[in-house]
Amino acid sequence: MNFSNRLDLNSLLVFAALFLACGSTNETTDRGSTGAGGSGGGSGMSDAANEPPPDPPGDMDATSSDATLDSVTPGTRDGSSSDASRDTSTRMDVATPDTAPPRPDVATPMPDAGTPPLDVTPPPGDASGPEDLIREMLARFDVVELEARYRELEAKSLPDRSAKSANYLAITEWVRDMLAAAAPAAVVKFDEWEGYRNIEITIAGTDPAAGVYFLGGHLDSVKNTVAMDDNGSGGLGMALIARVMAHYRFKAEIRCVIFDAEELGLIGSAHYAQALKASCEPQTCGKAYINLDEVAYDPQDRRGIRVWSDSTELKNLHTQVNTTYGLGLTLTLGTGSCHRSDDCSFSEQGYPTVYNFQSTQSPYYHLPGDTADTLNFTTLTKVLQIATGVIATAAVPIGRVP
Repeated sequence: MNFSNRLDLNSLLVFAALFLACGSTNETTDRGSTGAGGSGGGSGMSDAANEPPPDPPGDMDATSSDATLDSVTPGTRDGSSSDASRDTSTRMDVATPDTAPPRPDVATPMPDAGTPPLDVTPPPGDASGPEDLIREMLARFDVVELEARYRELEAKSLPDRSAKSANYLAITEWVRDMLAAAAPAAVVKFDEWEGYRNIEITIAGTDPAAGVYFLGGHLDSVKNTVAMDDNGSGGLGMALIARVMAHYRFKAEIRCVIFDAEELGLIGSAHYAQALKASCEPQTCGKAYINLDEVAYDPQDRRGIRVWSDSTELKNLHTQVNTTYGLGLTLTLGTGSCHRSDDCSFSEQGYPTVYNFQSTQSPYYHLPGDTADTLNFTTLTKVLQIATGVIATAAVPIGRVP
């Protein structure tokens, strides 16, 4: 065979090899497109590339488990979120359950929690009606500023502010100076005897026949505790309520009173109420007394408060204010005019009383653990708002102080 014949033969062999290679490639491609279940077998390695992508985790389909969902969005499914896990982030003890029913926003607080309602924009001028003015008053309570004041009180109280102590006396002067700067229309008076000191804060009325409405709470503590719930919450609350109300004019007179020595046996309020009766008779002059004592312990954001009174009118006023101004408190109405607090001193003299008390007793009652960290400042703000609204409604606001 000569060279040219060998070349032709070699060419034929190359073409044959190429033909066989092309046929093999097409066959492989055809097998791969059938997938693992197609005819002719094959490795199926191309299946992963041709299958649709997997669903993202957390989609509600047959391949997604509750465990997967909860790992992506913890606390959003009923089976994965408990009150205990939520409460561990609130800095508050949860051993003692609240008596009020749970609020729907415990797990997901409403965006406006702790802030006044959005419809409290003050109307212009002094032609505003009583409801307009009360909405404006309640909007003056700011939870952030309020917390700062209470923490300032705590710092000034260390290690306690027991009756007649230097701390207690210094704090009464701090309260007086705060009101002089922020509410100059209020008349602040120290009621002193035998080393004790009450603080009386008066907002004058325009109609003597409309009488006088009282709010009160003690500020003294037992020994060795800063006593922020019992009763820094209600005691300082009197000054903060007066600071707001002093910017308005009312038909009736309003007095916010901070009492000394409640922890020693209602000494301060008994002294005050007995002297009051000689100059302001119950019913005709002294229309009502509201007592705030332990109103800020609310570890689960239940927003519950007990309203104890033998006066149906006073209890109805609380319900009316809570509803009208959208405060969102859960009110538990009860009876009685004496509950081991300063309401007893007034009811014994014949004055109608109401006692506002938190929905559950703090486990830190009379203990060093009764600190500002155990207070719920959103609930406390709402309690001060409802007390303000009740007294303002009864005293009838008629305008603003220039």
